[in-house]
Amino acid sequence: MSTVADLPAAETRLLRSLCAQPLDSLSTDGWAIYLHSGARTLAFVPEEMDGPDDILLPDADVVRVRVEDRHAAVHPESMTEVSAALGSIRHLARMTTAVAFRLPPAGGAGPGSELSPLYFHPDDPSAAEATVRSLVDVGVAIEADRGWAVISTDGWGFRVLAALEGRVEGALAPLTGKVRLTPLFAASGQPA
Repeated sequence: MSTVADLPAAETRLLRSLCAQPLDSLSTDGWAIYLHSGARTLAFVPEEMDGPDDILLPDADVVRVRVEDRHAAVHPESMTEVSAALGSIRHLARMTTAVAFRLPPAGGAGPGSELSPLYFHPDDPSAAEATVRSLVDVGVAIEADRGWAVISTDGWGFRVLAALEGRVEGALAPLTGKVRLTPLFAASGQPA
């Protein structure tokens, strides 16, 4: 049994609109990441989606990244800057992973039971064998003139994180090598 938690077309269009735009800064309020570009701000917020089996695993929800256009540049005092002045955005790719959960022992998962996700590359044959799994668009990978950034959930926890050159985000480590990158636009600015 599996589900899909993907980026809707409207959010994909928002991301494509970043082609060749400046990445002025990234900031966080502790649970979301904000990409500031000129007079515009895109918010990358966590969105909890039903997991693949609400009966056997009622607490096995997955978290995708949701992209919102905040139109005006927003810099509340409660934000912490994560990165500044990365230059023009040259490449942007959607990150997709397979999140699976082990079925609980006979009798089901009781209250307080700990679930932990297993991550697979979406093309990994062992992901298809997982009984309960979700394909989740967890984030985006961005390449700009002066560096790169990854904005992502871990597919499980209710927050969005940023990793940059020289700034590793440990909570995203389990995704390493287990995501499929789907280009949304190429260096020439044309949709991929």
